[in-house]
Amino acid sequence: MNQNRKLNFRNQFMFQVYADTQTEVLITINGVEHFREQFEPGVVHKRTADFYYEYADGEKGYIEFFFSGDKETTNKYLKITGILVNGVPIPVLAYYYYPELNPDWWDRLSVKKKKEMQERIYGNNAGIFGWYGRIKYEIRTAFDRNSRYKAQLDPEYNIDRLTGFGNYNLVTDDSHGGRERPWNKKV
Repeated sequence: MNQNRKLNFRNQFMFQVYADTQTEVLITINGVEHFREQFEPGVVHKRTADFYYEYADGEKGYIEFFFSGDKETTNKYLKITGILVNGVPIPVLAYYYYPELNPDWWDRLSVKKKKEMQERIYGNNAGIFGWYGRIKYEIRTAFDRNSRYKAQLDPEYNIDRLTGFGNYNLVTDDSHGGRERPWNKKV
């Protein structure tokens, strides 16, 4: 894999937040905090978290949104409207969702109501999350075509692609144009 160049990619995360109570959004990449903001209640807040992060060549990376609040309310949401890594759009609907459910409330539900709530919570929600919790996206970054090819050989990467469940986004650094080949030279 690449030893000389760095994958210092620009990250842009567009989202909206609303709640009846004070809330907080935290964004991490590979466990490192890059954005944190608290939001006042009763107002729709639109934000773009814009920062640079140095990714590893050919490795899987995790982008995570943490949505939390000072108290539980039914009137709240986090809407992720766009994710760009090095100018490459990451599908906002290709996520893993880990909501924080109140166990006392959940245990009181009937089996039928639990199934209904699971469909509502985990179903296609158009990038709108109405529960506090964690939303995780997976990406792979590569320096060039060679690194990209090696990353695609990972069996886990291929299983995710075949099932269509995992986020198999592969972001490359095309700024250097790849290796110079005689047939690529402009005359």
